[in-house]
Amino acid sequence: AVEQLQSAVELHPDHAAAWFGLGFCQEKVGDTEEAIASYEHAIAADPSLRNAHERLAVMYAAMREPAAAEREAARARFIKAREARALLPPARAAPGASGTRP
Repeated sequence: AVEQLQSAVELHPDHAAAWFGLGFCQEKVGDTEEAIASYEHAIAADPSLRNAHERLAVMYAAMREPAAAEREAARARFIKAREARALLPPARAAPGASGTRP
């Protein structure tokens, strides 16, 4: 899978999901530095890719880099909150709030 994903990112260097997939595979086989670089490429292609921030937070925590882990976790939380707000229906104005009467 790593080879196929490497080919994919060579052909499409701005494909965030391909970079994320490559990083995930690299992480699972123990290529920590390569995985971090791939996750960072994924974020460069799509800064709102929450999963990449979450994986980086986990990896940095395992590497005992708490500042980097917290930075990525905070970014992931911010993105998740923004995604949740996007799911909410638009707020309705209270009757009479616009200055007109029904």
